[in-house]
Amino acid sequence: MPRKNAHHPSSAARWLPLLLTLCALLIVGAIYQRAIRPAGGMGWDQASHALRGLNLAYDVEQRDVMGLMYDIYRQVYWPPVHTIALGSAFTLFGAGVLTARSVSLLFFLLGAAALYACGASLGRRNQQIQRGPVLGFIAAALYLTAPALTPYAGQVMLEIPALAVMYLAVWRFLRLEEDSPLSDYVWLGLSIALTFLTKLNYGVLLMAVVALELFIRAHGRPRRMFNRRLLALALAVSGPLAFWFAYPPKLMRTWEALLNQPFGAQDAFSAAGLLYYPRALVALSGSPLLFALFMVGLLYALSKMRRNRGLRILALIVLLQFTLGQLHQTKVDRHLFPLLPALYLSMAALMTDALLFARLSLPRPSRLSQAAALLLLLYSTWLFGVNLRPVSRQPDYPAAAAIAARLNPDEPALIVGTINLTRPAPPQLDWSLAAEFDVLPVTLSDVAMNIEQDASVAGLAKKLPGPEALRAAVTATALRSRSPGPVRTLYLGLSDTGYSRSPDALYRLLEGMEKEGLFTRVFVVTPIDPAKGFMPIGRAPYGTEFITEPLGRLGYVEQERLKFEKENVQVVIY
Repeated sequence: MPRKNAHHPSSAARWLPLLLTLCALLIVGAIYQRAIRPAGGMGWDQASHALRGLNLAYDVEQRDVMGLMYDIYRQVYWPPVHTIALGSAFTLFGAGVLTARSVSLLFFLLGAAALYACGASLGRRNQQIQRGPVLGFIAAALYLTAPALTPYAGQVMLEIPALAVMYLAVWRFLRLEEDSPLSDYVWLGLSIALTFLTKLNYGVLLMAVVALELFIRAHGRPRRMFNRRLLALALAVSGPLAFWFAYPPKLMRTWEALLNQPFGAQDAFSAAGLLYYPRALVALSGSPLLFALFMVGLLYALSKMRRNRGLRILALIVLLQFTLGQLHQTKVDRHLFPLLPALYLSMAALMTDALLFARLSLPRPSRLSQAAALLLLLYSTWLFGVNLRPVSRQPDYPAAAAIAARLNPDEPALIVGTINLTRPAPPQLDWSLAAEFDVLPVTLSDVAMNIEQDASVAGLAKKLPGPEALRAAVTATALRSRSPGPVRTLYLGLSDTGYSRSPDALYRLLEGMEKEGLFTRVFVVTPIDPAKGFMPIGRAPYGTEFITEPLGRLGYVEQERLKFEKENVQVVIY
């Protein structure tokens, strides 16, 4: 028989949100002091994200509203929510590595709050109000100390922001009932769209989970699904995305982003490929013991699927994400991240039900059950401390410093490199020149911009209906990457551009840029040994002659050659 106070949180349960807040601040402080502050520079993807944030901060600084809208809208492979957060942070606190990493740390805190809210919603489903705070506390604590996630809390990557936004949407879904107000369905739809605009595959996963759960609630009868509430949900999702895909080429680029090149296994359907994610899940759990406990929690959620909608949603997230990972050609450990919080919530639900409140006649959890929960959280915290280390050890790049020292504002320069560069990679070089040495305008960075795509947009803008002033403004904004400046960068193979396909195509581009007076000096940055550089799958490395042959035809001669043997980089100045 339920306790009389089952509908009212105990005094101890009321303190759990405050206790969680204090624990979260201590953990975040430890991550900042021990993982972020001692860390070096950013890796390839991190520098790319930071450059796009720097681009938005530059637009705000210049009060360029059209430029800001354009730079947000043109993002596809990496959607704009994280970039907007970075740009806002750079505007308020200045551009820097610590600022960029701290944005992820704030999203990490938001993710903990989302997990607590999800747990509280799960606890309320069977009218056990006191159960909710306990469940949420355990799930959030497992999240905050997760060995797989905490290293990413200090990295300028999309995973942590996407998890926070996704599980805020999951929280809204857990609260949703068939008779919920229309506004609840609208908010759920908007949160799904926001998840998609934070990380594409997280949004697609969430759409699939919501669609499948609604189908199950309708007992497999599509007619029962179609009503005013479902229409409101569909419009709330499709409205923002219809605007987002109003430029048709973005659809194809999104498809390419979701189905990119194979990575992580030679054959996704070989034994190694099929075993990749099962093995990765064991490692991501933190230890074999935690993996076993999480699997028990998943089995518990599966056993309750028919009667407990909340646990069914969590099970669907885990099963769908794992199945999609097994079928997808790309194999990367972090692609399993969306299912980890669902495992934490499932495990927390099991502990709360089987240990803390197994005997509802007790006025409070037994000491044995409290000790079991405490031991799990202490073990997870111990793993957190053992695995906490600086997020990266990227060194300083002497090639970037050498280039910056040799630039002359009176002689506009073009830096030409290749995708094969690794130390520094193209995004790292551009970040160093733009943010650290402050010599490269971010609108002239080939990582942040794309000169061919911008020219295509400018051509389309000239044909748009409407006022001439609007067409002129859009055209001028799109052509910023072709505007004069002290230095600009160009990288072969970084994206699918015509000038990356042949020396003749590169010659035509350089000839046109030279006639426009965009450069009088050229810095050619290539690997000393291309075989030791970055090698995209199925593509041969670029040879130095790919660049030097067009330069020779334009009459440029070598003036200085710098070699950095340790970094496998050479800089030739023409």
